[in-house]
Amino acid sequence: DRPDSGGIRVHGSDHRVFNNYIERTGRFGIALPCGQSKFVPTGHEPTVNAVVAHNTLVETAGPAFQIGADGGTLRNTPPKGAQLLNNVAVSSKG
Repeated sequence: DRPDSGGIRVHGSDHRVFNNYIERTGRFGIALPCGQSKFVPTGHEPTVNAVVAHNTLVETAGPAFQIGADGGTLRNTPPKGAQLLNNVAVSSKG
């Protein structure tokens, strides 16, 4: 119930996000944002080949799944090869 809270954010290669229960985040539930094409130590790697499966997201204030957001000039490389499988998102907002 905190306005700036988020669920799980993934950067890098070959991550597996399985069997999580995420409820009432202030922003996103699970995010696979854009990364930087030229990586720097303080930056964010692009997301590659992530598998997001069997997660339950309830009443997230923002999108349950945020794919490719946080772009801009620095983070300009969208996720590649992501698989979203058998997840459930529930909201009273439609």
